[in-house]
Amino acid sequence: MYFHKNYTRKTALEQIVKEFKHGRALAKLPAPEEFLSIVTTEQEVRSLYPRFLEDKIGFGNTPFSELRNDGTESIFTDSEGYVHNKPNHHYKVAFVRSALFDAWDPMLYKDNHPDQEKSAKTLEFKKLHTLMEKSSSTDAHGDRHTVPESHAENIVLIVGDSVAYGAALNNDETLASRLQVNYPAFRLINAGVPGSGTRDNMARLRSQLKAHTGKVKAVIYVHCENDMEGYGTPEHIAGDLNSILEENKIPGRYFVYSQFIFRVMPDVLRDKNYDDLDIRKHWAQKKEIVGLLKKDGISLVDGWKLVDDYRVEQGTPFAGFALYVDKCHYSALGIQRLAAMIPDLSVHEAN
Repeated sequence: MYFHKNYTRKTALEQIVKEFKHGRALAKLPAPEEFLSIVTTEQEVRSLYPRFLEDKIGFGNTPFSELRNDGTESIFTDSEGYVHNKPNHHYKVAFVRSALFDAWDPMLYKDNHPDQEKSAKTLEFKKLHTLMEKSSSTDAHGDRHTVPESHAENIVLIVGDSVAYGAALNNDETLASRLQVNYPAFRLINAGVPGSGTRDNMARLRSQLKAHTGKVKAVIYVHCENDMEGYGTPEHIAGDLNSILEENKIPGRYFVYSQFIFRVMPDVLRDKNYDDLDIRKHWAQKKEIVGLLKKDGISLVDGWKLVDDYRVEQGTPFAGFALYVDKCHYSALGIQRLAAMIPDLSVHEAN
């Protein structure tokens, strides 16, 4: 034990010295022109705080808490602690080219008032440092707009967190919109809310079913593996979901199990995020939830199969990256293929 402690300390000190020397050498070299578009220091953002606050610009996946306020957020928490989308809200997001923080949760530039005129500094930052801008909007109830708009009497309800909502996607790229095109006889409602957990989702499911009593013919519950945090056991989520669907006599019952990219491609992503014990724990939890859902007659749509089938089809283990925009949210292509995995909803038209 004494040897291990001292060996570890010695190794750590050697690494610090090595990085210090490397940093000094690196500082003497000019930055490649291509790297100028990349945000490499927090100061590049902090120095523009006054402009960003004035222009109602927020940043996701960062420690910039000073930029988080009602003017820069698209969600809010009610008096009971439930998370909701702001109603009648339009905003845009774009990924920031950055070498800061978590590489698998890229920094997000959030413009919560895109119609407001912006300062020259903000526009300069956006032009130089962002890519893939996407637009999102909600209706008077806080549900995300589905494209094309439908006034059909029968409803298919999609509930979940930011994966269900379609983070970093345009309105017409979400799961609800993809399915709306395929099933014009239904009205697809996107009741996903970024930042919500299982507790929020279950409460929202109850609320939506009450608001649309007798009209909901199918529910697609989109579960992301981190939704369980703070909620309980697999029995809780499977039991509560089945109880709500039974109580409201919902004929169409679908459960999308989406997983982090580390979990579905561990053969490729053996970096600092790879933890064999962690992966096995998540898979054990998934197996338990799936078993309970099948017992209750709820159809499973497996995110692992979504990714693995595409990798086999494309003939490369790296193909799965095309289905994600970050560590857990699907890309437009990923959503397109996910929509194709949803069982035929037309069987519920006559119900």
